Amino acid sequence: MAKQFVEVLTSDFSGAQSDEVDTVQFALDGRAYEIELTPDEHTQLQEALKVYIAKSRKASAQVPAAGAKKSGGGAQRKKELAAMRKFLDLRGYDVPKRGRIKAEWEQEWVNAGKPGLD
Repeated sequence: MAKQFVEVLTSDFSGAQSDEVDTVQFALDGRAYEIELTPDEHTQLQEALKVYIAKSRKASAQVPAAGAKKSGGGAQRKKELAAMRKFLDLRGYDVPKRGRIKAEWEQEWVNAGKPGLD
């Protein structure tokens, strides 16, 4: 029996599920916070803070700036994703340039021996 694991990205704010949910970091009163947001929610947060940021001074980067994104993963994962996209594209799949790759497509790449990785 084969097992398949699917990662579901969910907004902490609304509970909405989307392939484009990202971790957003911001700081207030010396405390750093993280929240998972959809692109629209991220824009809403930036808009809500815009009036305060316009009147603020930049501080030394001890904590992430409001709206700063967390890294999307390590260098190895980025290499894997690039190799996967190339592999799938050469086989005619309609692979998104950004965002998640379907779990079954990733498994196909793994089953093929992870071509494209040095």
